[in-house]
This record gives sequence, structure tokens and C-alpha cells, in this order.
Amino acid sequence: MAALECASISQDAEPDAGDWRLQIAKRLDWRFLLPDPNLGHVACVGHVDRTLLDALREFSTSLSVISSLDAGSRFDEFDLLVACSDSVSEIRDAVTLITPQGTVYWEVDRRRWVKALACAAIAAIRGSPQRVRSQWRDRVAVLHPARCATALERMGFTGIEIHWHRPDFAGCLEIVPLNDSSALEHLFRQRQGSVRDWLLSKLGRALLKLKLLPQLVPCFSIIARRQA
Repeated sequence: MAALECASISQDAEPDAGDWRLQIAKRLDWRFLLPDPNLGHVACVGHVDRTLLDALREFSTSLSVISSLDAGSRFDEFDLLVACSDSVSEIRDAVTLITPQGTVYWEVDRRRWVKALACAAIAAIRGSPQRVRSQWRDRVAVLHPARCATALERMGFTGIEIHWHRPDFAGCLEIVPLNDSSALEHLFRQRQGSVRDWLLSKLGRALLKLKLLPQLVPCFSIIARRQA
């Protein structure tokens, strides 16, 4: 499977309504990886950035931002769950919102994970060891994409796909399947125009050979489908 190259939109002119719609659509390039790119009824959880929210409002049938799940939460109602979270337990609670055969799109930004660890360290200093252990177990799962996939499998999801968003979600230039070695090889081979590119290419291919690359990419997503 080849890498999905994200659309490039000129920033030179002041955007009109049409240009703005095209710009925010770029934040949803991942929708073409879904079983159905036409977004239906969408639920959002986690640290969702403003551009993603605007794009989902514009291109989905309906959007519900879920701040907390409680007895009043609606279950088995949404076609798609968009989750921006470094917490497996948050995902476990939220997937009950989607219909059987519904889809989850889960973004993991490991730069935010470092901040979460700092919060856990502060909790430890304040004398909450139980809370620290719970947070650590919950968040250590997102260190490796395969652990996230395993967590989703245990929740009853199938058809799991993992992608690297390069360089990050907001400024994504390419969406590369992390379980496709040929796509990754192609990505590193095509970047050899300068000494810096050549060095990065060699480093990337070495990490790929050592099977360390998935553990080091800063931003990755997981798409999975809920079993009926």
C-alpha cells in the first residue's frame, strides 16, 4: 500500500469561503483510508484541535463532542469515533458510542504523552502512588502502535490499520502505513537530494531494519472497525 500524499493548498491569498473549506478539508485526508470516506454521525473525544473540529463540523452529517461519559451518554449511535488521546482507558469507554460495524479513528501524538508523564511525576511527588501506577499502565500502552492495536483487538475491533502522519497531524504531508515495509522503503529512498536527506534516509532505513521505527514516530493513527 503506497503512502497517501496530502493535498497541498496555496497560502498566498486571503482565503475566501471556498478556500477555507479546502484548507480545513486537508485535516481530514485520513478519511480516504476509512471503509467509507463519507463521514456520517461522528463523536469526538480527547484533545481535538480546532482545525479538526471545524473540518468535522463542515464535512460530517453531525458532530457531537463528548467531554465525559456518564449514565446519560448515548451508546451505539455514531458511525465514527474520532479520538485524540494518549489514554487507552479513555478509548475503552468511548468506543461504546459507536454502532456495530462503526469505525474508530484514533490519533496518538506522543509529544503530548511526554507531558502526561510529567503530570504523573508531579502526582508522585504529591504522594499519589496508586494514581501514578494507574496512569503509567494506561499510557505506557501508547508507546508502541502495536500495543494500541492489541488493546483495540481486545475491545472487539478488526481490520486494524496503523499509519504514520508525517511530520505531524496538523501539517501532514504524507500518511504512510507503518505495517507496509515497501511503502516505508520508498519513503526513505526518495529523500536523497541533499546530504541531510541522505543521512535521514540512511537513519530511517536502519531503524526500519531494526524494527524500531514504529516506536519512534511522533504521530500515528489507528483505524479499526467494531465487530457486530
